[in-house]
Amino acid sequence: MKLSKRLNAICNLVNNQNVIADVGSDHGKVVAKLFLDNKINFAYVSDISALSVKKAEDLLVSLNIDKDRYKIIVCDGLKYNDDISGIDLVIIAGMGGYEIIKILSENKIIVKNFILAPNNNEFKLRKYLNKNNYKILCDFVVKDENKFYNIIKVENGKQKLSKLNFYFGKTNFENITQDFKDFLQYEETKTKNIIVKLPKSKIHKCKRYLKLIKKTNKKVERIENDR
Repeated sequence: MKLSKRLNAICNLVNNQNVIADVGSDHGKVVAKLFLDNKINFAYVSDISALSVKKAEDLLVSLNIDKDRYKIIVCDGLKYNDDISGIDLVIIAGMGGYEIIKILSENKIIVKNFILAPNNNEFKLRKYLNKNNYKILCDFVVKDENKFYNIIKVENGKQKLSKLNFYFGKTNFENITQDFKDFLQYEETKTKNIIVKLPKSKIHKCKRYLKLIKKTNKKVERIENDR
């Protein structure tokens, strides 16, 4: 099954989990790929949209995935009506950082591992994770059709993150990719364009962010030169 670079990156982070929940599953391609690669035994496939989970169900049926191996649920986030336990991993992708924070803060199901792929507000999400005892295992940028996505895998635990980690991820500094360097260039250009349009009284935040980007670029250059 052909997936986007972003969805492939998510699937590659799944290491033979028995039971997963795909929240906001939309078309169901992630779950389908995981079944086809024999990485999961059972999946809860949920979305707030009945139309979306119907698309996911249709895809699984078309691939002849045994219906006993998944359950289709229409609900908001992880607010499953049934008493569900035994989920090894939750995937939450394709929504904003604040929406992911809301889902995590309202979650009553005991889960140790999450893969999160926010569309925006990554900084706020990382802050929330760090404050609420989620340990970031990996956190990297993927460039997919000229858009940038952050993929974050976490487990229960504590850790110390630097200011640059909060803004630009953890693993990006451990495994520097062209996608990450392109992302920094994109952020720098975007921020400079914003500054031009703002009155002087409102450009301080943007200037601070530009300084962080400059600092990050220097760190990337230093790491690459030390290799």
